[in-house]
Amino acid sequence: MRQSLLGLVLAAATSCVVAAQSASAQTSLPNANYGLIAGETQYLYVATFDPTPFFTFAYDIRGAINLTSPTLLLGNAYRVRVSGRAGVGPLDGFLNYNNSRPDGAFDYCGFFENLDTCQRPGNGVAVTMWDGVDGRRPAVDVYNPSHVYDFFIAGRDAGLQWRFTDSFYSDNYSDMQVEISSLGQLVTPAAVPEPGSSTLLVAGLMALAAAVRSRRSRDR
Repeated sequence: MRQSLLGLVLAAATSCVVAAQSASAQTSLPNANYGLIAGETQYLYVATFDPTPFFTFAYDIRGAINLTSPTLLLGNAYRVRVSGRAGVGPLDGFLNYNNSRPDGAFDYCGFFENLDTCQRPGNGVAVTMWDGVDGRRPAVDVYNPSHVYDFFIAGRDAGLQWRFTDSFYSDNYSDMQVEISSLGQLVTPAAVPEPGSSTLLVAGLMALAAAVRSRRSRDR
């Protein structure tokens, strides 16, 4: 009986450690649609972070855009990566006067304003306004001089829709690219114990195991 109790205690301690490791391996991602679409959670959880690209297109505003991506499945997580820059009109568009051309997360401030210094949040000439929703911000909401930004969303059993029109296209410019990657199925967030409580729990179980072992020695 005591041998069985010792085994149970050690097994419980091992299970506790394994559970904590498994929970810590789960990846949480900020949801770009949170607060903008009803019912969206603040974070998305995936078992592993391994983006698999499945759709890429050039967001070329030198002409009208009317595009729908392949279906993003309900219950799956996705990354929308926006890279490059685009501008409307001769100054921030064709000329990129004083480096004023917007990128996927920061907007035109004025033809005397360098994007590297003004860094005004924006929608990248509507590139982040898919499905007509404005206000999305990248997961890392800091100006990136390489002009690459990631947005994480949950699938809704529909494609994402991009629309853009202008009255005059010949002075616009764009080298912007959009890449959608699948991150696999969403998972339920694990209840992760605080580091201190996990340590105390394991220490307590190991102390109990030691006590059982000591009692067995005395009873011999």
